[in-house]
Amino acid sequence: MPVEIICKVFQKRVLVGIWKVTETKTYLRSKLKLSNEDTKRLSVRKKEVHQKSFLASRMLLENLKINLNDLYYQSQVIPKLKKGGYISISHAIDYVAIALSEHDQVGIDIEQHQIRIISLSEKFLNPKDSKVINSDASIVHLTRIWSAKEAMYKAFGQTDVSFKNQMAVHFNFPQDIGKGSILYRKESFFFDLYFREFNQHTLCVCAKVYR
Repeated sequence: MPVEIICKVFQKRVLVGIWKVTETKTYLRSKLKLSNEDTKRLSVRKKEVHQKSFLASRMLLENLKINLNDLYYQSQVIPKLKKGGYISISHAIDYVAIALSEHDQVGIDIEQHQIRIISLSEKFLNPKDSKVINSDASIVHLTRIWSAKEAMYKAFGQTDVSFKNQMAVHFNFPQDIGKGSILYRKESFFFDLYFREFNQHTLCVCAKVYR
């Protein structure tokens, strides 16, 4: 079974599922009854790896007991559920990850560990972000920060947010929990963070904190 992880985090308020994409596109397509909108979404993906990832996300949704007809997209990019609640979806080359919650604004991101994160870090690191203490773990540490900011961006739902200037991420590596914040129009917003490392990937799930 390609579902690698299904768990609940943040006092079981958020359901998380991860699917490892090992199947062929033909197999995945044969197991799904896609809506007209999803058929269109599949057709605009030209690379097979992206088609497989899209189909795997629908397989994972069904495993998480979500009716595919309940899913729609706001502004063509933000997934929403017709029956309410919150959903976030993330794709890596070989993995798909989904977070669901009835009451919490959630975001999820999955990233492969790559050395180029070091050279890219100056574009997203904030002076308030957790500092890299162990240089041997710098790739994982920086990937956590990037992944957390991607997840927070999804949960926050505003497009005009700077990863470098308005977002901060705090955790004590290698603990699996952390805190995040966004400064937006002179107001601060806060997020709980959950991390998991596996198979050279980092997963981050975030939930908005209501105060």
